[in-house]
Amino acid sequence: MANIDIEGILKELPNDGRIPKTKIVCTLGPSSRSVPMVEKLLRAGMNVARFNFSHGTHDYHQETLDNLRTAMHNTQILCAVMLDTKGPEIRTGFLKGGKPIQLKEGQEITITTDYSIKGDEEMISMSYKKLAVDLKPRNTILCADGTITLTVLSCNPAAGTVRCRCENTAMLGERKNVNLPGIVVDLPTLTEKDKEDILEWGVPNKIDMIALSFVRKGSDLVNVRKVLGPHAKNIQLMSKVENQEGVINFDEILRETDSFMVARGDLGMEIPVEKIFLAQKMMIYKCNLVGKPVVTATQMLESMIKSPRPTRAEATDVANAVLDGTDCVMLSGESAAGSYPELAVKIMARICIEAESSLDYRAIFKEMMKSTPLPMSPLESLASSAVRTANKARAKLIVVLTRGGSTAKLVAKYRPAVPILSVVVPVLTTDSFDWTCSDETPARHSLIYRGLIPLLAEGSAKATDAESTEVILEAALKSATQRGLCTPGDAVVALHRIGVASVIKICVNLSHANATPTRIDESGAIVAKADRLIARRAIVTRSQYRTTYTSSAASASSQLRRNLLANGLGLTPPMGWNSWNHFNCKIDEKIIKATADALVSTGLSKLGYTYVNIDDCWAEIARDHKRNLVPKKSTFPSGIKALADYVHSKGLKLGIYSDAGYFTCSKTMPGSLGHEEQDAKTFAAWGIDYLKYDNCNNDDSKPTVRYPVMTRALMKAGRPIFFSLCEWGDLHPAQWGAKVGNSWRTTNDISDTWESMISRADMNEVYAEFARPGGWNDPDMLEVGNGGMTKDEYVVHFSIWAISKAPLLLGCDVRNITKENMEIIANKEVISVNQDPLGVQAKKVRSEGDLEIWAGPLSGYRVALLLVNRGPWRTAVTAHWDDIEIPTNSVVKARDLWEHKTLKARFVGNLTATVDSHACKMYVLKPVS
Repeated sequence: MANIDIEGILKELPNDGRIPKTKIVCTLGPSSRSVPMVEKLLRAGMNVARFNFSHGTHDYHQETLDNLRTAMHNTQILCAVMLDTKGPEIRTGFLKGGKPIQLKEGQEITITTDYSIKGDEEMISMSYKKLAVDLKPRNTILCADGTITLTVLSCNPAAGTVRCRCENTAMLGERKNVNLPGIVVDLPTLTEKDKEDILEWGVPNKIDMIALSFVRKGSDLVNVRKVLGPHAKNIQLMSKVENQEGVINFDEILRETDSFMVARGDLGMEIPVEKIFLAQKMMIYKCNLVGKPVVTATQMLESMIKSPRPTRAEATDVANAVLDGTDCVMLSGESAAGSYPELAVKIMARICIEAESSLDYRAIFKEMMKSTPLPMSPLESLASSAVRTANKARAKLIVVLTRGGSTAKLVAKYRPAVPILSVVVPVLTTDSFDWTCSDETPARHSLIYRGLIPLLAEGSAKATDAESTEVILEAALKSATQRGLCTPGDAVVALHRIGVASVIKICVNLSHANATPTRIDESGAIVAKADRLIARRAIVTRSQYRTTYTSSAASASSQLRRNLLANGLGLTPPMGWNSWNHFNCKIDEKIIKATADALVSTGLSKLGYTYVNIDDCWAEIARDHKRNLVPKKSTFPSGIKALADYVHSKGLKLGIYSDAGYFTCSKTMPGSLGHEEQDAKTFAAWGIDYLKYDNCNNDDSKPTVRYPVMTRALMKAGRPIFFSLCEWGDLHPAQWGAKVGNSWRTTNDISDTWESMISRADMNEVYAEFARPGGWNDPDMLEVGNGGMTKDEYVVHFSIWAISKAPLLLGCDVRNITKENMEIIANKEVISVNQDPLGVQAKKVRSEGDLEIWAGPLSGYRVALLLVNRGPWRTAVTAHWDDIEIPTNSVVKARDLWEHKTLKARFVGNLTATVDSHACKMYVLKPVS
């Protein structure tokens, strides 16, 4: 630290517009997700917006992200987006009566790994299956954020139980978090929920970084990049070490990660509390040495959740993190759910500025130079030289012109005393048809590096390197002058390339704050000199995107309606059953026959459920000597032809499964790639009526190449076969699927949860304009009856699928379906909406927070209306005629499809209904005047 005098302590910081070099990460939540509040946070100093996926649905976070992008557009301030995964966790189970229990000091209690058991004072359950195997006597278990301490007395792996003694008196509620200090647990870094959050929300939204919870070893990062696939190059991984195993393996994690978070919450449960400060200093120091950004997090200004002023200890904690060398400090509950989110950011920024002013930057530079191994890379040598030059020339600013951002990040590693203006100049490329420019990803990635201020410029197709450099450098200096980063006459160090040469030069800033020609601001907008610089794209919100998308899609849809697949099938969405959701690979011909019998005996077949579809795992791993597919002798001994005859005798249709790859997704049977005509003829000869065609284990060619091959094969096979494209929405099949199949998956596989179901509804709705008789958007099969959702949630599920004109393919065990679930799937009035001959998919016409209005036209001048409440509380939802394209003054009668009654009242202008949490109301509206 630099010398500090008494005057420096007593003197209050001037409000001169200075910004901290240390970046601020803010968690967005209920207190901070509105557009006005996000704008305040951006102006106060928020650099990174954290989306905590331990809470909230995809739809909730989508609305927050849309608000963030609107706020960035309004303020012209750039902000990075961080997805923080929930990660693996161990929790206590449910309790009898749902009431908390009291554990007393000295009492003994048994823990079971049978999570179905509801606990009491004698026994509680925990979700970790290997608890009794991994624990040993005298180990410690911490529950409910460490408020309860249990000491292990004995373990019974065979019974899956652990006997413990309670070390303090406390109340224990349901589903509280559990920590096992010092224990190496066998849990995946990425849970299925994490993968869903990343691939179905993060990747489509082009997030900038993923904060990975509970990283334990370097290979965890390798596995996550495999999950990301081609998206890994644009998404940085931030490792959160939150247990003792992660601390031990810190060096190998550091080699693999892009950045680091010192997550002191769970870490404080795993290592002694008096050692936390040492772990923090060690992690920050090692990150600094290799130039990887590090975030210090957890309870930094915790008291500001309720108080307008932090405690003295909290202020000191933030300052010490800055002195340790952290790149970023983070607000969690303070910004997400606190009463003073904007004030918390402002105070944190002031503390950072004060702490930074007390650092001895020359000493830090010397220490970094000593610690850097020789020989340096050419780029690192250049970066360190720029910092040395700035120190000796007493420059006020370093300007780095960079394409990928790596040079500017290396400059930041050597901790200059002055700001670093990183001007990102995207690469201009051409494919002979059009010029394209890379996006602002490198600029956003740099927002977690200490001292880096990213600006965006666009390269020119006309100017030479030297001309472009001078124009952009001039614009950067004008922007810096306007922002107060430097003044006219200041020395500025510039680092850039001309051709193959790298140049460091000292410039004198001749710009003036009131200059107006070329300007670059935080959003990347560039004004004037249009012949040399290309204007940035505007930020587009989700609602704006939808308006733009649907207007262009309408004309495309009208064209697709003239290109129906010529098999005459699918004039209404298909209805039936598929084996996968409930049985997976555990299928045989007895189950298929019994299901066919059940569809008939329950009356479901008369309602339209006529397809009986066999999914994966029905064939032997090897083809026969003629290269034909062979049904498994152990599970389908009678063969598929005999099974088809049986199903047909019931008045039903048989569907089968294959894959546009060398093997199917289960890898237990061959795919049809390279055997399309042969397999199509086989299916036709067997009497198959429906083909689900998956997308696994292929040759990496595009689905638009592989799927039409099977289309042509089916057309020549001599039997009409409904062709279902199951390629998970890859390359937007709604835009090309009408010429190839009768339906096309728009999403990844569904799972039996509210979050999974509702997210697939959202993804599917985007493509509404492309659905029509003969070709349907498919958000995957129905989960009704599998037990993972409440009755109300299943009603929402079935209602959205019906109004969306999605295939109604049951995924439960129809043989044993309950009366409650039968009432849902057998609702004739809701089915009639799905099967309406007009064949127009409904859209989400209005969305306000957790409340949604879906509507679509029906034959007979009617409108299908669905009111959905995704929120936690019962509330009123209003649909206005303007939203659903009914003339404003029309008098309308309404038929409630779930209550099976026509409402006595007549409605003019709007309809309002009270909707329970995770529930819906569904109507058919008909104007009567």
